[in-house]
Amino acid sequence: MIEFDKAFGPLCYLVNECYAILFPKLPGYPEFSISRAMATFWKVKVFSKLEINLFDAFKQMLSEERAERIKEGEARTKVGKKSEIANASTPLSHYESKNFQILNKFVQSIADISINEVKVHMLGSTKLVPDEPYAKLHEVVMASTKYGIVVIDRKFYRDAAKVIHIKYYQDALDADLNFVYKLMLPVTTARVKEMRQKYLEKYFRFYIEQKLQQFLKSMVVSALMISVER
Repeated sequence: MIEFDKAFGPLCYLVNECYAILFPKLPGYPEFSISRAMATFWKVKVFSKLEINLFDAFKQMLSEERAERIKEGEARTKVGKKSEIANASTPLSHYESKNFQILNKFVQSIADISINEVKVHMLGSTKLVPDEPYAKLHEVVMASTKYGIVVIDRKFYRDAAKVIHIKYYQDALDADLNFVYKLMLPVTTARVKEMRQKYLEKYFRFYIEQKLQQFLKSMVVSALMISVER
């Protein structure tokens, strides 16, 4: 591809010069290049025809992998291991499954064809505004996150009388967030973290409320027993 750009360098230069003359008030970047033209052609003629099937497969595999990470998070707490704080430095050895590697390569490929040299310096920023098709992939992950948390919520809110310790809830969400950190760009992981925090705070209020009700009930029962004994 580099050789193509070199060989067609003069042509690209003329195209960019003509553009600058004909459209002086419009942005001049990213400039025209053979590699960009071929990438655009590939997205329009090839990727667009496979996009639906590729994204459907990604959704299915993503849901399965995230469910496994959540189970691992719950299991880690039950055996007494300290919960890891989700961050980007979690060893990759935790994510060597074949499915994760497939997902990771797919996300990298989508990011490659969604970012140009104008935005590449923002790649590690949470303020990046990605183009298609990564923007669509971002929405898929956010929808998957919301659905996953709803499933966790149903499990943890199911029996208010046996409210599960908040540590189990936090570990389930942390395990999933660690997974997303290793898979997606920072702009996506930041949104997932915000959503996680929102639901964690909601469950924390629920947990405190249930424990307080249990405490008040026990106090009432104790007071009644004391009065009866008297």
